Amino acid sequence: MPVFNRMELVKEMIDSIKANSFPDWELIAVDDGSDRETLDFLHENEAGDSRIRVFIRTELPKGPLTCRNIGFAQAKGEYIVFFDSDDYITSDCLGNRVRCMDQNPDADFMVFPAGEYIDGKIDCKSLIYSYGYQINKDDITAFCRRILPFVVWNNIYRRDSLKRYGIKWDTKLRSLEDADYNMQTLLAGMKYKYANSLPDYGYRIAHNTQALSRDMSTHHDSNLHAVDKFYASVTGRFGHKYDRALYYGVLSVFTMVCRDAWNREFIKDLNQVLKNHNRWHSFRFGLKIRTMYFLSVFMSERKARQIATSFYLITNDIRFKVLKPKRIRKIMMS
Repeated sequence: MPVFNRMELVKEMIDSIKANSFPDWELIAVDDGSDRETLDFLHENEAGDSRIRVFIRTELPKGPLTCRNIGFAQAKGEYIVFFDSDDYITSDCLGNRVRCMDQNPDADFMVFPAGEYIDGKIDCKSLIYSYGYQINKDDITAFCRRILPFVVWNNIYRRDSLKRYGIKWDTKLRSLEDADYNMQTLLAGMKYKYANSLPDYGYRIAHNTQALSRDMSTHHDSNLHAVDKFYASVTGRFGHKYDRALYYGVLSVFTMVCRDAWNREFIKDLNQVLKNHNRWHSFRFGLKIRTMYFLSVFMSERKARQIATSFYLITNDIRFKVLKPKRIRKIMMS
């Protein structure tokens, strides 16, 4: 669990871990340069519970991905879970996950439902920000489109499997890192199953959505690296099978980066990445950009972008806001 300040939220998360009915766990908290108050709190918990170990990040670059790699290297358990420090888990989370893994010895990891954490409870109503339900015919297609079937905190992994397949956090990324990590496991051929259980993880979407939006709009090199890596790894394994999904994934990245203001240098570089991998995709993207630039003469940049990418935006909203909740409700009722 990477930690960086926000002591009150860290306290709630650690308290929820301590409250688990399953006792045989270790919490590896890797501090990323927190203030003295938060660091003292971590050391107090370490001193009061032998299952908690605190490490200080001494490697570069700064960030949660380096912390997660450090934590994984220190882990002693048979199973691994990656948690965020500002979230919440139910009291049966760890026990249920371990039990399911024990019952499925062929699985390298298992996926468990999670939902938005609001006012001290996991929300199971809106479902837009719920993850970990088997609602896609092909999870690789969903990841390529940047529609996440699950996030790392949905999962419990066999430590030996992660080591055997060489799965590590890519520290060049500043956003889209969960998709990259999970895509690594899928491309490596790791076996996984979805668990049929209630949500056991609560995700604070408000803070994390703001952080993602900020990262996506400023970390241009990271975003270009993410797109380039997805194209190279997916086409290298499957050829052109996922071309359409990869292109929609590019539009997703473009929309998030240029949501409120354009960065013409980033747009140019993004199109060059596309050209390096798929000239047809580069041509299609170029047409949208030229349309957008033309429309901006008569309207705001935001409106011009929305019109130029209207088909993608509409279909994406249908998938995210209509089909996703509908499919999850069907699973919950079955």
